[in-house]
This record gives sequence, C-alpha cells and structure tokens, in this order.
Amino acid sequence: MVAVKKIGKLEAEIITVGREVLTGKTLNTNSQWLSGKITALGGVVRRHITVDDRVQDIAKAVEESLNRGVDLIIVTGGLGPTFDDVTREGLAEAFKRKLRLNDSAVQMITQRYSQLRGLREEEVKLTGLQRRMAEMPEGSKPVMNPVGVAPGIVHECGSTLTVAMPGVPKEVEGIFESYVEPLIRRRVGGFQLYELNLLIAGVSESIIAPMVGEAMKNYAPIYIKSHPMGASLIKLDITCGGKDVKEVGDRVLSAASFILRRILQGFNDCSGTRVVNHPFNS
Repeated sequence: MVAVKKIGKLEAEIITVGREVLTGKTLNTNSQWLSGKITALGGVVRRHITVDDRVQDIAKAVEESLNRGVDLIIVTGGLGPTFDDVTREGLAEAFKRKLRLNDSAVQMITQRYSQLRGLREEEVKLTGLQRRMAEMPEGSKPVMNPVGVAPGIVHECGSTLTVAMPGVPKEVEGIFESYVEPLIRRRVGGFQLYELNLLIAGVSESIIAPMVGEAMKNYAPIYIKSHPMGASLIKLDITCGGKDVKEVGDRVLSAASFILRRILQGFNDCSGTRVVNHPFNS
C-alpha cells in the first residue's frame, strides 16, 4: 500500500487513452465519473486530456502532468493485450524506466483467469499476449482488477502518484473504489463536498453574474457555477467543502440567501423573479 505523506488538498489530472474517444465513437464517461468521485471526496481535478493510442503521445501527457506537480495522475485505457494497448510503454517512457514482466501481476492475472474459468490456478496457462498484461515499468506495482483481468499499475514519482487502469468503465470503477478512493480519503482527512442547487426564473445570466462574483468573494471558499437553462431561467450550483458539516452548510445557505436578496433588491417589480427549486445535497 502506498503511504500518504500529508493531509490536505489533493490535486488530480485525468488522462484518457483511446483513438475511439478522439474520433467520437466512444463517449468518455470515465473522466466524468472519476471527476465526480474525486470532487465528492474533497479532491480537485485540474485537467482532463485525451490522447491517441501512441506511445509518444501517452508519454508526453504523463510527463506534462508530472512536471505540473499534481498529487494524483489517473490514466485510463490501453492496458489490454491487443496491439494498440501501449499505455504500459508510454508510462515506461515517461518514468524513464524499462518495461519488465512483474511476477505479482502474472499471479493476479492467473488468479483472475482461474476464477473466471472455474479452474485451479495450476491449470491456467497464460499465452504470450495474456502475459503482456503483466508488463509494467520497473518500480511500479500491480493493483488487482476486481472486475476484469488486466491489473492496474501504480507508480510513485517524487510526490506524484500515477494510477493506470483498463478503460472498461466497470473496471475503472472497481479499481478506483477498491484502491484509489481509500488513498484519497486518508489524504484529505475527512474533507467532504456540499452542494446547493438553485433554479431561478425571471433573471438573465448577465444580471446575476456580478451578484455571484460578490457572493463568492464574501463567502469564500464557496464556488458558484451558473448554467443558463433557457430564456430567463438560470441554475446555480453553490458548492463548498470542509470537515465541519454545520459550518459548510451555513456558508452555502448564507451565500444563496445573499444572492436571492440581491436579485430581489435589484428589481422594482419582483413578481417576475422566483426560485423554482432549491434541493440541498450533501
């Protein structure tokens, strides 16, 4: 298990590998799901990037994230046995390490095939392509894939932890929840995210924008995102994170009240402005 060196904010970047995403054939649901999970756990996702199934593209993307000094890099896709699964090679180039067969990974793959085929482990004979899934950069560690076969890859480089996973969504979710999520929870020290959603009718985004900016300044560190939903219909997502449930909740509600008061004060005739709903999610 990788040690967590400090408690505090965790910054992450997500790298997706796959030409099928770049060509529009596959929707990148992995990045959306991962971002939601990391944010809900108290982390901050700084960047998404999608690259082709080319070693040099993968290596460059990982090197850029390493150079930015983020805490966590998640790479999805390209860990299978086929010819275009070259994430292992890209990671090795980025880390400047040789690619080696990892005995622990071989054992994990053998165990998974044994479970999936109903065989004893000694009866499982891996092919060359299947053994290829056990290759990883020197110094890396394999992570058991609880859903599929190909193990995840974990590598520490300075203060940055890189976790690579197969691109199948259920496998991404399985490895994240079993391995990455506990690491994030220990790192952020009980940090949680809280959100209040307001749907406001009768006001345009240009009118409400300065009020949102003032609220973010007055009630920092809240974050407010406005979403135009149609003519004179705005959805506001007001979020704030912290360890004290009451303090964070009060801050979010105070910011919402501030915006609503300012909206009402800004109109002589307030009958056209109304709050449609305001579910509070925590």
